[in-house]
Amino acid sequence: MASVLSGLICKERSKAAREYSRRAIGIMICYMGAVWQVTALVRSHHFTGPKLWAVSLLPAIPIIALLAVVGLYLRDEQDEFKRWLVVQAIVWAVGITLAVSTVSDFLRSYGAMSAPPPFTEFIVFWLSMAGAQVVLKLRNRADSDE
Repeated sequence: MASVLSGLICKERSKAAREYSRRAIGIMICYMGAVWQVTALVRSHHFTGPKLWAVSLLPAIPIIALLAVVGLYLRDEQDEFKRWLVVQAIVWAVGITLAVSTVSDFLRSYGAMSAPPPFTEFIVFWLSMAGAQVVLKLRNRADSDE
């Protein structure tokens, strides 16, 4: 098991994967900064109406950009198999996210639970995608004798 995990973590990555990581880290830093700044701004200025809508959209921009970064990775990755693994992980993540959202919606509609915390879908999607990538890599790994 340790060799499998080290193979997943220490494996040499393609130029597209390195670029994806660089872009994603930069965007997540921007996202955290935007959330921090907008939260402070909204608390201090008590915006309402269109101003609140405009300011509230600012932290969403990096999230949307993160989706674009995945698309750029798919465009730039030369290895068809690596691309296919990411596409499969995206499909699994969308399916899991929709399933969780559907169950949650029915539970709320029948009064069994209140609304989930903000950003639940975002967290479920990215965790599902990461989990799916690990499972797919483990499933598709070659034996040491191959």
